[in-house]
Amino acid sequence: PECFVFTFGSPDEQKPVSVHPWAGGNQYFMYADSDGFAMGGGNGFAFWIDHNLLKGSSAPSKTFGTTAPIASGADFVLKRLECWTFDHSVISPATLDTLVSV
Repeated sequence: PECFVFTFGSPDEQKPVSVHPWAGGNQYFMYADSDGFAMGGGNGFAFWIDHNLLKGSSAPSKTFGTTAPIASGADFVLKRLECWTFDHSVISPATLDTLVSV
């Protein structure tokens, strides 16, 4: 599965990006309902964002093998939210071959 979560420190901390890919086992990659959305699962969500996009929480997640919250704390207030996706269907096969061979 091409699903992962990541964390990084503030610019002052100069902490490198830490990527947590699927750890195997359960497949609780993404979850959403009218209260919010989350990634990860097992013993807790790697992160949960509420329906207002204002508050969140983070806990160790068996899905991604995290042993601590990936946020600054177990509960947090969002300052900014970026949401990314990668859609390989819009890339031509020639361009994809070039990207993969780099």
